[in-house]
Amino acid sequence: MNVVPREIDRPHVHVVADQARRRRARGTGLTYGEAAAVLTEAVPEAAPQRTARLPRAVP
Repeated sequence: MNVVPREIDRPHVHVVADQARRRRARGTGLTYGEAAAVLTEAVPEAAPQRTARLPRAVP
């Protein structure tokens, strides 16, 4: 099965975003990559609603 690079990256972004949410819940600061992953995962989900608020990556 041929998979485009974007499809390969999606699971990686999801895993990093999930890890970042767990770290943030513990009160640990996020790295730039983790914050970017949280936003990258949230934007496609919020786009159809157009009024949805994106999560704050840094408390």
